[in-house]
Amino acid sequence: MSRENRRKREPGDAAPPPPDTDAPVRRPLLRREQERIENAPGYASPAPWSVRGTLTLFGLMVLINLPVAAVAWRLDNSITYWEAAVSPSVFLYLLYALLAMPWARRLAGEQRSMRPLETISTAAMSYLLYYLAATAVVRGTGGVDPHNAGQLGVLSIAALAGGAAGAALYPYVYRRFWMPRLPGTRR
Repeated sequence: MSRENRRKREPGDAAPPPPDTDAPVRRPLLRREQERIENAPGYASPAPWSVRGTLTLFGLMVLINLPVAAVAWRLDNSITYWEAAVSPSVFLYLLYALLAMPWARRLAGEQRSMRPLETISTAAMSYLLYYLAATAVVRGTGGVDPHNAGQLGVLSIAALAGGAAGAALYPYVYRRFWMPRLPGTRR
């Protein structure tokens, strides 16, 4: 509309009221702007999530696995529920991390969201130790009977401890091997 076509205000016309500033601002479900990620002091990349954040991520991944294991148990009658819960698919395990990351960020109070590759690498390290701990129990006991609740209990505790150890170690491993230092900074 051009300037000449606008309706001229009469002296008695009041300006429209200002918008209500006390109303809560609604955040859109999908944000279009990218969040600014600051590098850690002395490093060329941002700091990893805290141990609390990665353990929260692992805990949420375990919670997501429980209903998926129930579906797998119902679809495959040859396995028990606990066997399905203790042995998640590697692909699903990595997918759980991507699904749980936004919630883990909010629950743990992390400053930034994890990048997708960082999230997958956290889950991969967690799964590696999860698998190694489960394998050690299976080999140490000479095999696990899927219908023996005691053996499955020991296996699940060892697997969960291994996965939690992988999640807890990830920030230290990330900082040591994948965070390049800036030139001129000391170790």
